[in-house]
Amino acid sequence: MSTLSQIVAAEKAITQFLETDEFPAEFVEMDLIRKELPSKVDGYKAVLDKLKLEEKYFKSQADVFITTAKRLKQLRDNLNIRLKDAMTHLDVNEIKGKNFRFKLSPVKPKVLVDLENLDAKYLKEVVEYKADNSLIRESIESGEVVQGAELEYGSALRVYVNREEK
Repeated sequence: MSTLSQIVAAEKAITQFLETDEFPAEFVEMDLIRKELPSKVDGYKAVLDKLKLEEKYFKSQADVFITTAKRLKQLRDNLNIRLKDAMTHLDVNEIKGKNFRFKLSPVKPKVLVDLENLDAKYLKEVVEYKADNSLIRESIESGEVVQGAELEYGSALRVYVNREEK
C-alpha cells in the first residue's frame, strides 16, 4: 500500500510523461498506485473523523477541569475568609499551628467606585483602536494599496459524501 504522498508523486509523474506522449513500462506500477487513491482518501476521512471526536472529548474535559479549578479556587477563598473571620472574632492578627502560622497583614486599600455618582474629575478617557478588517478587505479588493495590511488567501478543506455519478 502506498502513502498519499507517493500517490500524488506518481500522478504528477504520469501526467508529465503523458504530456510528452511517452509511457514507459514502469508506469504500469504507478497506475496501480493510482488505483489505491480512493481507499487512501477514505482512510484520511476516517482519521479526520476520529481526530475530531478526540478533539471534542478533550475540549469537554478542558471544560470539566476549568469548572473544577474554579470550584477549588472558590473553596480556597472561602477558607481564607474563615481564617480571617476567626482571627477577627478572636481579636488577634496571628494564629499559629505546629508547622505554620497565619498573620493578618495590612494591604493597599481597594478602590470601590460607583460610576454614576463619581465626580467627572475622577474619570479618564480610554481610547482603543482596532483595525476595520471589512474596510481593509474592501479597499484592497478594489485595488487600493493599504500600507500595513495585506490579504492572505487560502483554502478550506471540505468533505463530501461521494454519490453515484449519473
